[in-house]
Amino acid sequence: MKSYAIGNKLSTSNVPAELRDLNQWVGWEWSWNSKYRKWDKVPLDPATGDWAKTDAPETWGTFADAVALFEQAGFVFTEDDPYCGIDFDKCGDRATGYIHPAVLDILDRLGNPYAEWSPTGTGIKVWVKATKPGDRCSTTDTPWGGKIEIYDRGRFFAVTGKAARQRPIRDAQDAVDGLYKRFLDRRDPEGVVTPLRRPSSPVSLSDDEVLVNARNCRRTGARFSELYDSGSGVVPVGERSEADWFVCWCLARASGGDAEQVRRLFRLSDAARGKYAEKAHHGEDYLQRTVDDAVRRWELSHDPDYGEHMREKVRDVVRDHRERLDRSELGGSRRGVMEEMLRIAEEVGSLQKRGVEFNANQYRVAEAVGTSQKTVSRMIQALRADGWIKRTSVGSKKKAKNSSYRLPIIGRVTPTLVTGDPPCAKGRSHTEIQIFFPLPPPRV
Repeated sequence: MKSYAIGNKLSTSNVPAELRDLNQWVGWEWSWNSKYRKWDKVPLDPATGDWAKTDAPETWGTFADAVALFEQAGFVFTEDDPYCGIDFDKCGDRATGYIHPAVLDILDRLGNPYAEWSPTGTGIKVWVKATKPGDRCSTTDTPWGGKIEIYDRGRFFAVTGKAARQRPIRDAQDAVDGLYKRFLDRRDPEGVVTPLRRPSSPVSLSDDEVLVNARNCRRTGARFSELYDSGSGVVPVGERSEADWFVCWCLARASGGDAEQVRRLFRLSDAARGKYAEKAHHGEDYLQRTVDDAVRRWELSHDPDYGEHMREKVRDVVRDHRERLDRSELGGSRRGVMEEMLRIAEEVGSLQKRGVEFNANQYRVAEAVGTSQKTVSRMIQALRADGWIKRTSVGSKKKAKNSSYRLPIIGRVTPTLVTGDPPCAKGRSHTEIQIFFPLPPPRV
């Protein structure tokens, strides 16, 4: 039984003809990654149904072959073609047509090229003609909270044909250069790596003391130890950069931001046998960028402006929900309660992995809205049922009207496992499929 995304049957007629004519196509399927507790897309050979490789052209085929065998297809980017792919992760919702304003602005800067919704229905994939100007490929430091990834070789994009912008594939080298510089380049305008600030209170620890600190961290110690001791054997190829960055960040925190010590200890780890070793004479450049970014992120948490930076991210999430509220036909007490919840979230909320979390007292909400506590309770239940907010915890019996809530980051995906018999590759057998439900539009 093959994994697939509901409602994502490939719309072949929308896929640009210039891509369909190339012999750079694979099938693909969802595969559960038990190590990272997530679903990965695995490329498949259109001729045999076995796993394909993005660096092995003999495992690719034609668009027609991929569609015939798998009913879906993926396009492989190579250094011999002029194409560059940009993936905006968790930036919208295909069900409602919502796309984050920051991504819309980027699409305009790219000249509004061909863009389509991702298989999950919450991301946007774009094809342009350009060459990626540097080695870095992705970051999660974006206004919409999801990843941005840029590739021009060695990767494949799962194609849906669900066009968000049915436009030609455009030349966009200048725009891609600007996009790379904005999100991925850690250099100043003169092309020199910005010197790292030294910690306000220098820490001098031996290598053994740093490793003990990193391994004993209550939240990250176990994962750090696993990656440091056997990272080259447990991390999938597509996630080695993130794993290396995590190791360097843990070492930066344990060493007090000593970049040279972080580099030295990383070279001694098993993780160094992976991507760092494969890059050979480019390995040191890769390691320097990774360490500098990890140390800079660690130092950011000690920056006096860090709190304001996080407050701005909270305001971004609240702003998205206000725009969503403005587009809806929500009225009466429900609108009043939702507006007050947004005000509280903006004032006291904190940004967590799944959204902005905050505490709200129903009596105080009722006083602000000018209604009764019982009415507020009913309106909150309705807002929760419609997907506007989520309740994360309830107060004690004495303070039962004081609960914790979450504003979801718009466009996140909630996976649900089911079983069934979707079309699958000949001779392949699987036990689970994946259905994706994007954040539902509000009922009004």
